[in-house]
Amino acid sequence: MRNTVSVFLMGIGIIIIAIGFIAGIGLGKDANGEFSLAIALYWWLSALAAGFLFIGLSEVVHLLQKLLDRSAGAAPSAPFQAEQSSAQRMLAAHPAAHPAPTAPARTAEVTGSYSAPANYTRPEVPVETVVQHANPARGVEQFKGLTILLDERKIKGTFRFGPELLQIVSQSMFQADTDAQTIETIPLHSFSADYLEGKDYYTFSFEKGTRKLAFKTHNLYDYERIVRRIRREA
Repeated sequence: MRNTVSVFLMGIGIIIIAIGFIAGIGLGKDANGEFSLAIALYWWLSALAAGFLFIGLSEVVHLLQKLLDRSAGAAPSAPFQAEQSSAQRMLAAHPAAHPAPTAPARTAEVTGSYSAPANYTRPEVPVETVVQHANPARGVEQFKGLTILLDERKIKGTFRFGPELLQIVSQSMFQADTDAQTIETIPLHSFSADYLEGKDYYTFSFEKGTRKLAFKTHNLYDYERIVRRIRREA
């Protein structure tokens, strides 16, 4: 699937070629008002050169994105694997739902420290981490190029789905996985099965309605796939 930049460059190239072809027909007349192939070729060849330049840039961006996507599943991520294993052990030992916190939990943006009210009991499942990590583990499904709203925070990033976890990662379109930053890891069982479908954003609540997660993607086919993963239907 092409990313937004690649599609944009491809569109510019096609438009330039189309305009040049039309201009060659309309303006390809000599001083006597007769159609001149030489003048028309000048417009046509100029448009082809400029158009294929943009199309070539589009292919370069597309190939770079494919290389990044291919490298994303090449090496396992120890932190993410550890979080998955820990959550799976906790779910096996305690199948009942975890109690909801009395106040919304927040993730520290700089230091990664945890800040919560004095009467807040932190869940046993590690739901908040801010770590630098390597590529995602094998078998982890990624959805890149998302605009994510986590409570009041807006993030350009990626969803990574494990068997029982959703990892929210801050990552630009061309940023390598090794430079991405994990914002939060959320157990899938904490999400409500119901969601709101807006014009651009799909919104889920989790931790028994105390927190909100919304996302927007340029790939329309990803909406249904992400919803199924969050609802553990896939």
